[in-house]
Amino acid sequence: MLEILNIFGLLPNGEREKGVYEVESDRLYLASCGQECYFILTSPSTADISFESEIRQAILK
Repeated sequence: MLEILNIFGLLPNGEREKGVYEVESDRLYLASCGQECYFILTSPSTADISFESEIRQAILK
């Protein structure tokens, strides 16, 4: 399990890089806000939503 966290490299301050990784297209994402990492599972939607973009905006704030 720890191997997947290595997608976001460790910074000198002990935190991980911030970012979003799409594990499964439009379904499962791994997001890092630096201090913590989260798996995000989305539900299918008829709306044209860029989940990765929305998650990235939330993480980088």
